Amino acid sequence: MRVLKKLLLWTASLIAVAMIALVVIAGLFDQQISSRLIKEINKQLNSELTVGEVELSLLSGFPNASVNLQKVALNDALKGTLLEAENLAFRFRLLSLFGSTIKVNSVLVENGALFVHINRRGKANYNIFKSKPDSGKDKDDKGQDSELAISLQEARFQDVELIFINEQTRQEAKALIKEAVASGEFSKSQFSLNSFADLKAGFYELDGQRYFAGKDVVYDASIDVDLNKGHYEFKDFDLGLESNIFKVNGTVDTKAGNTDVDLQLTGKECSLESILGLLPEQQLAYFGDFKSKGTFFFNANINGRYNERENPKVDVRFGLKNGSISSQKLPNRLKDVTFAASFTNGKKRNNAYSVFKVDNFKGYFNRELIESSLRIADLDHPRIEFSLDGVLPLESIYGLLNAASITDGDGEIEIKKFYLKGSLEDMRTPSRIGRVKSSGELEFDDAELVINEEAVVLDKGSLRMKDNSIIVDDIKLEGAGSELVLNGKFLNLIPVLFADSLNSRKAELQFQASLESPELDIDRLLAITAPPASNDQIEKGVADSLKVAQNQERERITKFLKGTFQAKIDDFNYQKIKGSNFSGEFEFDNNELLIKGNAKGMDGNWHLEGEGYFENEPYLNARLECDNIDVKEFFRQAENFGQEVLVYQNVDGTLEAKLAIDAFWAEDGTFLDKKLHVLGDISLSNGELNKFKLLYDFSNYIKLQDLRNIRFTKMRNWLEVKRNKVYLPAMFIQTNATNLTISGEHSFDNDMDYNVKVNAGQVLFAKFKKFNPRLRPQPAKKKGWFNLYYRIYGDVDDFEVKSDKKGVKTRFSRSERRKRQIQEKLIRTFGSGIDTSEEPSAWKDIPEYNDGTPADQTEYVDGFEDPKDPAKDKPKKKDRVIPELDDDDDVEYIDWDDN
Repeated sequence: MRVLKKLLLWTASLIAVAMIALVVIAGLFDQQISSRLIKEINKQLNSELTVGEVELSLLSGFPNASVNLQKVALNDALKGTLLEAENLAFRFRLLSLFGSTIKVNSVLVENGALFVHINRRGKANYNIFKSKPDSGKDKDDKGQDSELAISLQEARFQDVELIFINEQTRQEAKALIKEAVASGEFSKSQFSLNSFADLKAGFYELDGQRYFAGKDVVYDASIDVDLNKGHYEFKDFDLGLESNIFKVNGTVDTKAGNTDVDLQLTGKECSLESILGLLPEQQLAYFGDFKSKGTFFFNANINGRYNERENPKVDVRFGLKNGSISSQKLPNRLKDVTFAASFTNGKKRNNAYSVFKVDNFKGYFNRELIESSLRIADLDHPRIEFSLDGVLPLESIYGLLNAASITDGDGEIEIKKFYLKGSLEDMRTPSRIGRVKSSGELEFDDAELVINEEAVVLDKGSLRMKDNSIIVDDIKLEGAGSELVLNGKFLNLIPVLFADSLNSRKAELQFQASLESPELDIDRLLAITAPPASNDQIEKGVADSLKVAQNQERERITKFLKGTFQAKIDDFNYQKIKGSNFSGEFEFDNNELLIKGNAKGMDGNWHLEGEGYFENEPYLNARLECDNIDVKEFFRQAENFGQEVLVYQNVDGTLEAKLAIDAFWAEDGTFLDKKLHVLGDISLSNGELNKFKLLYDFSNYIKLQDLRNIRFTKMRNWLEVKRNKVYLPAMFIQTNATNLTISGEHSFDNDMDYNVKVNAGQVLFAKFKKFNPRLRPQPAKKKGWFNLYYRIYGDVDDFEVKSDKKGVKTRFSRSERRKRQIQEKLIRTFGSGIDTSEEPSAWKDIPEYNDGTPADQTEYVDGFEDPKDPAKDKPKKKDRVIPELDDDDDVEYIDWDDN
C-alpha cells in the first residue's frame, strides 16, 4: 500500500509538472511558433495570408498542439479574396516542437466564407501555391532546411459559406457547409480521398436557371486522385438530395481547357420528388411538394468532353410503376400511376437536339382514368406535342389551379381526345398560330369551384376546339346569385394562354358571342375576382394593396379581349340599384369596354352608351338617358348620392334626364370625386318636396304648411358637376308656396351659394291668404309691386341671407353663359333633344324698378370666379359676416327670425 501511494503521488506530480511545463512552453514559444507558421505558409503561397490574432494551444488537443489564427483573410490568384474565417486552426504533433521540423497534418476552418472563382479564360482563383523544389525539402531564406512543413492529411470545415462562380461555363452556386471532412495524403500527387459533407444548398445556377434552391445535400465519397494526370475515379460515392440517395460511379479527367466525363448515376433510394428537385427554381415553386410512392427508377449516363464549345452526351431515364402521386395541391392522390420519361441532348449534344418525353402516362382520380403523353424537342426553340384524355374530378384537382381564392371543387370535366402540336413560338405569335394543330372537346357536368366562398357551377355545356377556333355551346354558369348562358366562337385562345405578362406579342382573344342571363348580381360577381384577404390583412395598407392587385389582375385579363357579347339580362343589381330587361352589347377592345343598351329600372326606361377603360387608373365616359323615372326610387337606389340633406323621403315626381359622365378611379379602386365631371339636362314633372327642413327657416315669409309640402309644375334645368361642386344655372320654379328664379352652386361638403329672385307681391299675398290644401302652383305672373333679389350662402347648418339686387342679377347673367356652354356640349354629345327654355314673360322684371345696370359681359371660366365677386370669399362657418357692399347697391336686409 505504501508503494502504491508513492506511485500515485509521483504520477500526479508528473502530470502536474507536465501541465505546468506545457503552459510554460506555450508562453515561451507562442510568438515564435505562430510567427514561423504564418511565415512558412506565406512562403508557400503566391498570395498573402493576413491574421488578426494568434493563439498557441497545447492542452485542448493533447497530445496534439494547435495554432489558432483568428480573423483570417487569404487573398486569391485573381486579386480577390479566397477565404475569410473567424478561426483557422493548424494542428500538429506536440513532440514535433522539440525537433528540427514542425509537421502540420490537419487544418480546421470555422465560421467563414470560401470564394471559388474561375474567370472566362479558365483561370482559377485558388491556384495560389508555389511549385515545390525538386529536392522535396523546402529551404528557408538562408538556404537552410525549413523548420516547419505542411503535410496535410485532413481538412475540416464548419459553418462555412461556399460561393462558386465559373464564368467560362456560366455556372454559379451558393451553399452553407454545415460540416465537411476531407482526408488523404494531400502532400502526395496520388492519394485516396475520403470525404463527407453536410450542406444546405442556396442554389445552383446554370445558364440563368436556378436549381436545388434550399435543398439539403449530403455525400459520402471515396475517390482515387492523381493530381499529375488530373484523373479522378469515383469508386464509392453516395449522393443524398433531401431524402433521396443516388449512386455515382465513373471517372473525370481534367486537362488544359477540357474535362472528360464518364459518369453513371443510379437511383438507390429515389422518388419523384428527387427528380422534381432538379427543376429550375421557377418550376420548382409549383412542383416542389409533389411526392410519389411505388416503384420509382432513375438512371443517368454522362459521357464525353466538356469545355466551352463541347458538351458530353446526356441520357436520363426515369419513371414510376404502380405508384401514386400526392401533393398539397391534390386533395386526393393520383393512384395506380405508371409512366416512363426520358431526356437526351441528342447527337449534337446541345439544346437544339435535346428531346424530353413522357410516354403512356396513366393514373386514376377517384376511379376516373386519365391518360396523357408529352414530347418537347429543341429546348432553344421548343416544339411541343401533347395529348390528354379522361375525366378530371374538380374535387381532386382544383388545387392545381394554384389560386388561393379557390378553396374547393366538385363535379367533373370530361376531356375528349385533346391534342396540341406545334412550336412554342407559333403558339405565342397570333400571326403564326395557323401552323399549330389542335383538337378535342371539353364537357361540363356540374363542375363546381368555390371561389372566395362563392360556389360557381358550370352546370352544362361543351367547348369544342379545332386548330385556332373554339366553339362554345350552351355553357351554363350558376353561382354568386347569378345565372349565365354563353354561346359563341373564340379565336386565338392558345396565343393568349402562352402570352407573357406584358403581352409583348399583342395576343387577342377574338370572339363573337351571346350572353343570356335570367339573373345577374354584379356585386357578388365582382367579389369573386377579388384577391382573398386573411384576418391579419384588414389594416388599410394591406387592403389597399389587395385592391391594387385586383385592379391589375382585371387589367391583365381585359387587355387580351377583343370581341362582342350580345347580352340579354332579365334582372340585374349593383349595390342598391336594380334593373330589368337589359338588351344590348358589350364590346371589348383590349383594355376598352364599350357598352350600349336599354334597360328598365326605377319605374322608367334607361338608355346607356359608354366606354370604360381598364387601365392602371380606370376611367369611364358614359351617356345616360332616362325617362319616366320615379325620382324617389332614383334617390333611394342611388343612396341619396352620398349626402344627407335632401333624401329620398323628401322627393316625389317623374324624372327625365340626359347625362354625360366622365368618372375616374385611383390605382387602388378609390373613386376620385374631384375628377368627376357631369353635364346634365334635367326635367322633373309633378314634383314635390316633402318635409324638407332646410326650407323651414323661410316660414316667416311663407306659410309653414306650404313649406312642408311644396308642389311645382314641370321644372327643367341644365347642371354641371365639376371639382366637387354642382353648378345650377338660373331656372324658374313655379310652386304652390311661391314662384322664384334660382341659380347657384352646392359643394359635396354641403357648402352652398344660391341667388334667388322672388316677386314681393306674391310673397306678401301668399303670407296672408288662406292655405291652399290642393297645393296648386302660384300663377306665373307679377302681382304689381316689384321683384326682390337675395343671396343665400354658407353651409346647410349655418347660412346667411343678404339682399343684393345688383350682385344677383350679375350672377344670373353669368349663369346664362354657363347654361349655353352646357347646352352646346350636350348637343355635341347627344345631338337633338336638347332644348332651351326661359322663365315666363310675365315673370320679367318690372321696368320702372330696373336700375338699368347692364349685365356683366366679361367672360369668366368655370364657376363664378370674378375676383370681385363676393360669392368667392365666403366667410368661415363660425366667423361669417355679411360682405361689405358698394354704396349704390340696392340693399335690403330681411329678418327671417323676427329679431
